[in-house]
Amino acid sequence: MKKFNANFINIQDVLRSKWVPEILISIENGCTSFSSILINVPYLSQTELTRKIKLLLHNGLIEKAEAGTYALRPFGKDLLHILICIQQLNEKYNLNTE
Repeated sequence: MKKFNANFINIQDVLRSKWVPEILISIENGCTSFSSILINVPYLSQTELTRKIKLLLHNGLIEKAEAGTYALRPFGKDLLHILICIQQLNEKYNLNTE
């Protein structure tokens, strides 16, 4: 029987964190500064964005440039691709929670 390893559990913990998909897609769409991410993600507080940025940096999903901007690392790009596929599955099979 196949079991999930610790790396899968780490990814699951990151995905379970609120705002992570929205932050990743914002960075992918060109909102690379702290302030532009904050503006692009409605209802996200400055404190919470700071926490999520630390989480994403720690887990290797994003990197911070000297200019203070953020970019997706390969792991972040791959994870974002998976999230987009999940969204497409939801749309394809009309998996609404209503």
